[in-house]
Amino acid sequence: MTISDRFSRRVGGFLDPIRMAKAIGLYPCLEAVEGMAGPRVEYKGREYLMFGSNDYLGLAQDPRVKEAAIRAIGRFGTGRGGAPLICGYTTLHTQLEERLSEFFKREACVLFASGYHANVGCVSALTRKADSLICDADCHASIRDGSAMSNAHVAFFRHNDVEALSAVLDDVDSVHKVVIVDGVYSMQGDLAPLPEMTEITSQADAFLIVDDAHGLGVIGRNGRGTPEHFDCEDSVDLLVGTMSKSLATTGGFAVGDENVIEYIRHQARSGIFSASSTPANVAAALAALQIVEAEPQRRDHLLTMSRMLRDGLQDASHIVLGHGSAIVSIHIGDMWRTLKASKVLFESGLITIPVIPPGVPAGHELIRMHVTAAHTEEDIATALNVFEQCADAFETDTASQESVASEKHHHDEVVECTGQQASR
Repeated sequence: MTISDRFSRRVGGFLDPIRMAKAIGLYPCLEAVEGMAGPRVEYKGREYLMFGSNDYLGLAQDPRVKEAAIRAIGRFGTGRGGAPLICGYTTLHTQLEERLSEFFKREACVLFASGYHANVGCVSALTRKADSLICDADCHASIRDGSAMSNAHVAFFRHNDVEALSAVLDDVDSVHKVVIVDGVYSMQGDLAPLPEMTEITSQADAFLIVDDAHGLGVIGRNGRGTPEHFDCEDSVDLLVGTMSKSLATTGGFAVGDENVIEYIRHQARSGIFSASSTPANVAAALAALQIVEAEPQRRDHLLTMSRMLRDGLQDASHIVLGHGSAIVSIHIGDMWRTLKASKVLFESGLITIPVIPPGVPAGHELIRMHVTAAHTEEDIATALNVFEQCADAFETDTASQESVASEKHHHDEVVECTGQQASR
C-alpha cells in the first residue's frame, strides 16, 4: 500500500457523511450561482430568493462601488504581486487605512487579505508564551486557529456568560491577559454583552479584542458596530473586522492604538507572508465605506426587515435564536433534519444556510438566514410563506424522523450493493 493509499483510507471515514448526503440529495453546498449577487439569484435556470449572502447593505451591485473597482484596475492593474511590507501597497491601501481609522475614531489601522487573516494574525501576534488568552466558547473559527498558533495559555468561557468570564480571569495569574469575543456571533446572530464585559476586563487589567465582522455597517448609530451600539467604544482595545460583508468586497483589518497596530503590522505572520488585497478590492471598500456613512437608511431598513422575518418565524412557533442583527437563525438540533429542512426550502425557491458540525456542536444544528438591505417586505413575506408551506420539514414527530432515517437506510443499501462504502 502506497503512502497515498494510506492517507486516502485515513480521510475516508470523514467523507462518509458527505457521500451519504450527496447520495440522498441532502448535500447543502451549491455549485456556481449564475448572474449577479442580490436578493434574487439564478441557479440552473431558476430564480431563488437569497438568504445566504453576507452582502448586508446590498452594495455588491451598487454602481458606485463597481465603478470604483473598475477605475482601480485601470490605474493599478489587477494585483500588486507583493506582500504589504514588500511593494504590496498602493496609495489606495494607505487611503483605506486612514479612512477606517477616521471612521472608527482610532489612531491607526492595518489591512489584511481577509477577515480570517486578520483574526489569525492579531491573536497570534499579540500573545506570548507567558500570556493568557481567554476566548468565548462560540468565537469564530479564525480566532480558534489564531489561538492554536499562539504560544499563550488558552482558556474558553461559556458563551456570553460574564460570570464565567470573570471566573476564568480570576483563575489566571499571567501578567498579560487578552480577552477576545465576537461582537455579533455568526451562527446565532446574538450580540456580546459588551458593557459588562468591558467592565470585567478593565477590572482584571485585560486587553479586550472584539471581532465585529457582522456588526460593521449593520448596527450602531453610525454603523460602527457593536461597541458603538453599546456606547463602549473607548473600552475596546482592538477592533477587528472584514470587508466581505457590509463593505461588499474581500479583505480584513484591525484598528486600535498606533503602537499596537504597528506591532501587528510587523509581527502578524498572516499579514507579512500573504499577498496584499487587490487594488480593486480596496477601492470597492473605500466606496462602500463612504456609502455606509452617507446612507444610514440602508441600516434602518435592514434591521426592520430582520425584525419582520424574526417576528414572523417566532409567530410560526420556530425557535429563533439571537436578536438585533442581520442574522436570523432557527434551531433544529439534528444534522440530518437540518439538511432535510434546508433542501425542502431550497426546492421551494429559498436559499438558506444549514449549519452542522463543525460549524456548531452536535445537537445545536440550525438553519441560518442573512437579511440584507436589498430585501423588501415582499421578499420577507414570500420567505415566511415558504416556511409555512414547508412546515412539515421542521416537525420533530416520529414520522419526520422516520423519513430521514429511511433515506439514510436506502443510501446504505445502495452503497453496500455497489461496493462503494469507504474504508473506516
